Amino acid sequence: MDVSKIENLPPPPGIISSIKAGFDVVASHITAILLPLLLNLFMWLGPRLRMDALFDSIKDDVVSLWQTGGIPLEEIQLILEWYDRTIPNVNLFWFLRTLPIGISSLLLPKGTLDTPLGDPAIWQVGAPGLFGWTFLLTFLGWVGGALYYRSVAWVVLTDKAQVAGVFSAILQSILISFLSNFLMMALLFPVMFLLFLTAQFSVFLTNLFVLFLCLAAMWIIVPIFFWPLGVFMKKQNVFTSMLSSIQLTRFT
Repeated sequence: MDVSKIENLPPPPGIISSIKAGFDVVASHITAILLPLLLNLFMWLGPRLRMDALFDSIKDDVVSLWQTGGIPLEEIQLILEWYDRTIPNVNLFWFLRTLPIGISSLLLPKGTLDTPLGDPAIWQVGAPGLFGWTFLLTFLGWVGGALYYRSVAWVVLTDKAQVAGVFSAILQSILISFLSNFLMMALLFPVMFLLFLTAQFSVFLTNLFVLFLCLAAMWIIVPIFFWPLGVFMKKQNVFTSMLSSIQLTRFT
């Protein structure tokens, strides 16, 4: 297929002019940042959904299993120290911020910092609810991201007929999110295996391989970043939008 025939791309805009245009649009349509504002307020002032109680309930059994498997006590201690620093600070509501389509948010907060409303509520999740909460929050993140991207497209486009419908935007967003995450996971396992193999031979080869991965990743990450553009701006389906994204990142 001749990708260049999918659409005629305009000349790429300048960085400064793009940033200025974005600020002008937000200043004249303040509702465009309503969803990110609500999400950030919820992350800051809302409850924390934790899983440290679940991990604490199985910690002793896991440590016993490691000791039986012959793992040195020093390594077990390092793992437990990492656990004490990390797991109690994990907020499962972070799954509401999905990629590549999701509601924009600020950096994720750490710990149970005080808020103007006092200490936030702490909700603990059990083993059965962990996967349910993860699926539910991820799905809500996809839906919220679709609505957010559509609202931005509605503000930006002068021809409202080009804006994707609500149902179509949600469906295409779920497909893009699922396919992009599946693609990243499918690439992750062979890459980690090759990284492990190179580490067995030479540190130099490992560093060279990592450098190659960083360069090659740009050919994958950038098209994924622009993948939703055709869906929300031109009513394209998932696959046509993917080809448009490849064309955009290839020629600009």
